[in-house]
Amino acid sequence: MSQPLRGKFKPVLVDNVGSEARDFCAIERTYLSHMRLGVLLSLLSASLLLNARLPDPKGHSAQATVPGYSIPLASLYFVASLCGLAAGIHNYERLWKGLKDGAAFVQSSRKHTAVMSSISLLIMATIITLLVKR
Repeated sequence: MSQPLRGKFKPVLVDNVGSEARDFCAIERTYLSHMRLGVLLSLLSASLLLNARLPDPKGHSAQATVPGYSIPLASLYFVASLCGLAAGIHNYERLWKGLKDGAAFVQSSRKHTAVMSSISLLIMATIITLLVKR
């Protein structure tokens, strides 16, 4: 391994006093949840763009015309996916730095909460819109 990479990825030792091991596991669990959310939103975006549908239970073909809302909705979900991934990475880095520095941290930043709330509102608005369209 080259010398510059060794310096960047060297192990960090943190004293395990109090609840630091539990806090580290919580940080990683939250990070992985953000990554899962980002991947699921991007898959939803791709399925909307590709018009992927489950076959009709009666055996009829599901090849209908693409609804007019699918491309804008897919674009919104793709942007939400990127925002969720960025929020997860930013939150992980900020909390990991706080853990290394020994700072007390118990909550996410307001920016992170705003991004996650926006994604939640997008999902709820989509559900309501699709239920009304049916």
